[in-house]
Amino acid sequence: MADLQARYEIMAGEGLKSAAERSLEIAGSSAVGRYLMELYASNGMGRTTDPSLHTEVSGVPLENPVIVGAGWDKKGRAIHGLYALGFAAAEIGTVLPFGQYGNEKPRLWTINQDHSVGLNRLGFNSPGDAVVDTYLQAAQPLPCPIGLNVGRNKTMPNETAAWAHERVIRRLGHYASYIVLGISSPNTVGLRGLQDKGPLRELIQSALAAMTEAKPLFIKIDSERSKHELNDMIEVGLEEGLSGFVATNTYMGSDLKAKYGIRWAREAGGLSGADPEYRKRATATVRHIHEEAGDKLTIIGVGGVDSAETALEKIKAGASAVQVVTAIRSTKGRVAEQINRELVKQIDADGMRSIRDYIGLDTKRGVKAA
Repeated sequence: MADLQARYEIMAGEGLKSAAERSLEIAGSSAVGRYLMELYASNGMGRTTDPSLHTEVSGVPLENPVIVGAGWDKKGRAIHGLYALGFAAAEIGTVLPFGQYGNEKPRLWTINQDHSVGLNRLGFNSPGDAVVDTYLQAAQPLPCPIGLNVGRNKTMPNETAAWAHERVIRRLGHYASYIVLGISSPNTVGLRGLQDKGPLRELIQSALAAMTEAKPLFIKIDSERSKHELNDMIEVGLEEGLSGFVATNTYMGSDLKAKYGIRWAREAGGLSGADPEYRKRATATVRHIHEEAGDKLTIIGVGGVDSAETALEKIKAGASAVQVVTAIRSTKGRVAEQINRELVKQIDADGMRSIRDYIGLDTKRGVKAA
């Protein structure tokens, strides 16, 4: 256990993150390793499997509402290890048609004292869909549902994004329980323009056409959309058969970065993690989508989730599940188990039957606002 503890010491840079992924890959490849990780994450009590945590996203059943967000396991090599740490699912990627290095290093930092706020400008570093295919083949049988987050290479213009998404979906879509179009990263020039009404419609249509079997399709959006822009996206999504949104990606504005020092205000890239203003922006986006679309669109909430309290904040705003990325580092891999154990206690204390009873509770569609 001491060795396992050492593997999850706080990671401040990309090299250590890669080492953590490799550690999870190795430990997750054996029954003994998975058992030890489960004990590590749960402080010896075993994985939390309480029925009150069961939920779903667009028909995909989940043991609990905590998913690994895209950007942590870009290759699909650590799925078994992440499941052993208590997560219900993992979103792999962003996966691109062709391998690319991404932006120049350094490109990943933690920028506050307890390492709970991150800044990255990774730029879709990816080995490409062929390499990810080999990892996902090796991971069979998968222990849990996975999401497949797909994108375009930085050398491709936006006009080729539909082709790029189609290629990755055709190659890897059969592994996935749901698929996400990754069109909101701030670190690929021009990419966020794909969230505009016209391109978005084309992307949804082409992605659905590329699927060999029907699967939920989501769009990952940024936290800087205006209400008008969000309404346009909701309109297109409802018209074209979109399942829902992953809300939200990192925040690129210098106003929040400046709180952590002038150096970070000047640094390109997106802020993530436990910054309260970023969390509030992300939650407001979740709430707006839910209030406009209700259960016609499923929401996976992302942005500052690091505890049962912050997970419930997103769920009460309308999310059916939440994703975690930055907090995996600051909690040394224990975040899913910590959240799930506290959620079980909260559900019992509130006299609720299920985590699903909280969805949208703090919106105009919910009981509290009625």
